[in-house]
Amino acid sequence: AVVTGAAAPAAVLEGVGLAAGAFCVTAEGLPEVDVSFLTTKLLQQVQSGRSSGISRSSLLGAALAASRLHPTDWAARQQVLGELRAQLLAGPTAVVRSAAATALAVLAGSLAADPAIYIRMGGGSDGNVGDGGGGSHHSRELMAVAEAVSCLIAALGALCPALAAPLADLATHGMPPGWPSPEGAAFVKGPRPLKDEVDEQEVLPGTAVSLASLLCDVNRAHGLPTGALSHFLSALTQVITAAATAAGDGDCNNDHCSGASASATVTMAALESTAVLAPEIIRYQQMQASELSYVIRTVRELMRPHAEVEGETCGSRGSSVPVSGNGGDGRVRGAAAYCLACVAVAALRQGLLTPELISELGLSPAASAPASAAPSLRPGSEGAGPTTVLLAIVSELEEQACGGSSCGSGAATANKGQYMVAARMGAVAGLAAVLVPPPSSLVDALAPIPASALSTGLMAQPEHLAPAKAAVRALERLATTDTDPWVSAAAAFHLAAVSAAVEAAEDNGEDSMGPSGGGDGGAAGTAAAGAGTGGAGDGPGRASASTAGGGGGRAGSSGPKPLSLYPLEGAVRPLVTALTDGCRHSSLHLTSLPDTLLALAAAPALPAADWPTVCRTLLAKASGTAEDPNTAAAGVRLLAATLLLALAHGSIPSLGLGALLEELVAPTRFAALPAAVQGLILVRLPALLRSLTPKRSAAVVQGLPGLLATSARKLPPAGLTFDSTDGGGAGGAGFPWSFPAGLDEPTLQLLWLRRIRQSLSGPGVAGPEGGGVSSSTANDECFGAASWLSAHCWLGLLAVCRGWQAKDAALTHRDVTQATHTTIAELASKLPALPPLQPGEAAQLMAWAAAPWVAVTSGSGGGDDWESYGSSGRPLAAEVAVLNPVADRGGGGGGEGPESAARAAVTLWSLAACCLRCLRPEFLTTQVLTAQALTAETLTAQAVTAETLASLQLRCVLVASGHVSYRELMPVRTAAASAAVSAAGHVYGDPLLTPLSLALASTPQAFQVQVLLQTLDAARTAPQPGPSLELGAALVAAALGYATSAASAAAPELCVALSSRRAALECLPYTLPRLLSRSPWSSSCEAVAQALLAVAREGLRRGVQGPVVGVSKEADQAGDIVLTCLWALRDVLPAYTHDQLHATLTWQTLARVVDIVEV
Repeated sequence: AVVTGAAAPAAVLEGVGLAAGAFCVTAEGLPEVDVSFLTTKLLQQVQSGRSSGISRSSLLGAALAASRLHPTDWAARQQVLGELRAQLLAGPTAVVRSAAATALAVLAGSLAADPAIYIRMGGGSDGNVGDGGGGSHHSRELMAVAEAVSCLIAALGALCPALAAPLADLATHGMPPGWPSPEGAAFVKGPRPLKDEVDEQEVLPGTAVSLASLLCDVNRAHGLPTGALSHFLSALTQVITAAATAAGDGDCNNDHCSGASASATVTMAALESTAVLAPEIIRYQQMQASELSYVIRTVRELMRPHAEVEGETCGSRGSSVPVSGNGGDGRVRGAAAYCLACVAVAALRQGLLTPELISELGLSPAASAPASAAPSLRPGSEGAGPTTVLLAIVSELEEQACGGSSCGSGAATANKGQYMVAARMGAVAGLAAVLVPPPSSLVDALAPIPASALSTGLMAQPEHLAPAKAAVRALERLATTDTDPWVSAAAAFHLAAVSAAVEAAEDNGEDSMGPSGGGDGGAAGTAAAGAGTGGAGDGPGRASASTAGGGGGRAGSSGPKPLSLYPLEGAVRPLVTALTDGCRHSSLHLTSLPDTLLALAAAPALPAADWPTVCRTLLAKASGTAEDPNTAAAGVRLLAATLLLALAHGSIPSLGLGALLEELVAPTRFAALPAAVQGLILVRLPALLRSLTPKRSAAVVQGLPGLLATSARKLPPAGLTFDSTDGGGAGGAGFPWSFPAGLDEPTLQLLWLRRIRQSLSGPGVAGPEGGGVSSSTANDECFGAASWLSAHCWLGLLAVCRGWQAKDAALTHRDVTQATHTTIAELASKLPALPPLQPGEAAQLMAWAAAPWVAVTSGSGGGDDWESYGSSGRPLAAEVAVLNPVADRGGGGGGEGPESAARAAVTLWSLAACCLRCLRPEFLTTQVLTAQALTAETLTAQAVTAETLASLQLRCVLVASGHVSYRELMPVRTAAASAAVSAAGHVYGDPLLTPLSLALASTPQAFQVQVLLQTLDAARTAPQPGPSLELGAALVAAALGYATSAASAAAPELCVALSSRRAALECLPYTLPRLLSRSPWSSSCEAVAQALLAVAREGLRRGVQGPVVGVSKEADQAGDIVLTCLWALRDVLPAYTHDQLHATLTWQTLARVVDIVEV
């Protein structure tokens, strides 16, 4: 009502717009029509132009509301995007333009991680097309994100000429492969100048932060090239030092005052952008120690007042860069304080605050540190490491926040210069950032506070309790006793946000369904309780004990418990103590570490500890060990055990392991992992998704095809064996592939893992060489490294689909399910085509693909599933030499190449089929089974694509499994019929013969009769009847096998008849009479005989006319087989058909048939 009321006061309308957007984001079950209505009204408020405040609030509210619109309501979302771009480039005031930049980053960032971005709509979406040609090659969502990035780059480049060249390089070389380039659009030309140049500079900070945030969203969703963010950050740091130098030369008492103010604005914008980008770069381990040292040193220098630093220098990678100061501008000091807090906490989380870096930076507790921090230091902790450094940083922030006021005993800093309140408020924000680090994405920053907000700050780790308490007490003192209303209000706001984060973690702990049974943060409650009571002398032990006692008062006390509550004689406490002490003192023993981690991974819960730091320390040690050939196996095992620990307990937000796992699945980090570890993560995909927010989970799922593509050339692991039955191999140095931690259904998943190891573990598993598809690459023809990883990915997706059936809340979120559907469709389109399979192999594929879940999970799981095929691993037909079953298999050449490829193909395709069976048939027919079959005319004019062949084979497998209607086989039958009369027919015919036959055998009998009659009719009209008859003979053999309840690899008639195309045809006189003598086929005997008789008549007519050019002797052989079939059916034919047979065939012909039968 307030939004629609035109007569509402301006003061009300300035706040109601943002409130309406926040309501759309947080309200559960809000109807889509109401969201669309609010979005439209907020846009009308923007266009009315009543005031800058109303426009600012309405723009932000419209962006938040539009992010919750249904994907099909694209027109409304596009309208909001267009208005945001227009207001950014041509808004009336700096306030409106800055708000438009923020709103554009929020809405575009939500689209960047939207699973709908990969759905092919309109002209389609092809991530591999990179010609910059426009929307026909990319989805509309991706185009919208690209337009937003280009708009922000153009605006920032115009506002800050020093960044124009780096931004141009970023737009050209720093975007993901295949990124659309909206060249020629109006917004690429830059913004329209404002009347006041000083006012125009105020747009710079908001635009810079918005671009940095959107780049982080794009990086997480699509993966920017390595070094793209680092190069942009380097440009920002250069701008910081250059602008700071220019600001030091200015003098506000002369004409250069405006120039100094502009330089300060540029510096502040660069610092705020650095606060966003640097933690993201550190998070993905793309920042060197020298770069980190340079950033921290530069920022700390800018925190000091101008009088203290004039003429000083700061080092940069072996050189010194002059920093003349911040010109006395408090905005620069405040931005520097906030940036320092964000960078320091991010470096702490990644274990980058090494003793060498600490010594180089000279970070130590200041002599003038506030009294609140000193009592928290333990004896002997000076110079001990990160905790001492954090105390020093908190002391610097508190000193600046309390500067010149009556807030406490902090030393008063120089109160000269502009914007002193801004300097103090920036320090207040820094104090809050060390407790609850702000997210790099504006999408997350404007979303409700998640339960995992505490997991990346100091309040989640008992080891950092002292600096956490100091920061909380400083905020309390500033909020309650400071005389400046702006500072006290800012401190109260941040303190409320910290309290909300603690409450969110506690609520999640009560409602958590994860393996640890809760999500309450032990150190979070400790810091908050300890600070609130003012117990400065409480050590970590007492504080933890009091928190545990308080937590126990709540029913059941659901969160991670302090380690002190675990019994000394138990298993968990000694293991955790040894592990944490070893990480802290770098005294880890490589041989026993994996066993310790695996034991903790199997534990039902973990105690409260700094688990992210522990895991990162172990990952760093494992990576260094894996690079040494002598200890590579032990390093990989340690890496796997660490990840199993994180995956098993990552669903507890307060443990902070979700951020670690998200970093490891980033494209660059994932590609650097060993192949065995990559498979370990992919198989446990549900555990990974439960550790992340729904939006991040959707981004991870939709990025799986990209992860597989970047890792396709990695060989599968060889020689890494581990099984619970053998104790881990010699010396326990095996790879824990079968460890059940993180698996939802260990019986089912370990059964499939064993099958993968039996068929796909060999690094030289290759497909057929001579009969491959002409347009396939070596990767497409090889069921080796790429298929090994793809099989693990399919198994993880299958577990996600099984989670839908179990109503798992983390997996049934709309974003996650939509991303899963699109990812499965994309992976299905990239399945390598099946090689020509032997009948037993095809029967095994159909059996695994159609097996009920109960039957699958109750399987033995031991031994080799292929043992029934004999020592060679091939079905019975492989041993029938008289029929030459592999004569046209395309160059198997003996050995184990073809059979290995068949095993690999069956395993991979069975997993894919099981996963596809979890999706709706309507989705499969519209999104997966979309490739069209080529006709006989097109087969002769162009090469056959592997995608088309694989799509036709997939139809056969899904029909045989009973999940898709048998009518979906019509394109396959058309393709097979076209292949029968085409010069390139062997490319289609051989790989399609057995799957199509087995799929047809599972269809209704009336449909089988229809297909058989159509095939015989095609044999009558074709120049060479042989190929069509071969297809019909294969159908007859498969139908006979199913009719006798022997559709398995052990059916001799099925194995012999389907061993090759020629074998099926030669067995037709045996299989056809047996089939037609059985019910219900007996009712179709006359129709089949009439069709065969028509084929025989046509063959006799052509024989009378003389030989036809281009027709081989095989046509005569096929004709003889047809005559033999008719002779074999003479006793079961009706009298009328029997008379026709004798009237048509002369005595010479019958005599030839009798001779053939006797032979």
